[in-house]
Amino acid sequence: MKLLGVLLLVAAALKAWDLTRSHIPRTEVWEIAYNVFIFCQIGFEVFLGSWLISGLFKKLAVKVAIICFVLFFIVTMWKVGIGSKTCGCFGPVEVAPLVTLLAIDLPAIIILALFGLLPDVAASPIVAAADKVQSKDDRADQPVSNTEQTTAT
Repeated sequence: MKLLGVLLLVAAALKAWDLTRSHIPRTEVWEIAYNVFIFCQIGFEVFLGSWLISGLFKKLAVKVAIICFVLFFIVTMWKVGIGSKTCGCFGPVEVAPLVTLLAIDLPAIIILALFGLLPDVAASPIVAAADKVQSKDDRADQPVSNTEQTTAT
């Protein structure tokens, strides 16, 4: 989860850098709306990336991250469909949409769904029972102390 958080922070930083280096004044309404959308996307990526790294409210963070990466998947599929040269995920860094789709979006969804939503293995009753059996076996292997020997005889 932390790796996806770092990835989101890097993507947000690259998008922000790309916005700041553009010196072309935006006058058209759609251009201004696009910049506002990108600015909001950057803010959300910083928020979600920081949240995933923090580990707070892990189950909720994973659910939000799954929704986010499903949306990324849909947009990237659209960009693959129209033949876009870059996905735009990393600002000025050009990455082919198909690469992003197969190397980032789809694996992120699968990893989040499998490992983020499954119950914690360490908290399962089977593991707890196995730990009890193991601790009894460990105690049986330890040598008996002198005080225990005298009380046993």
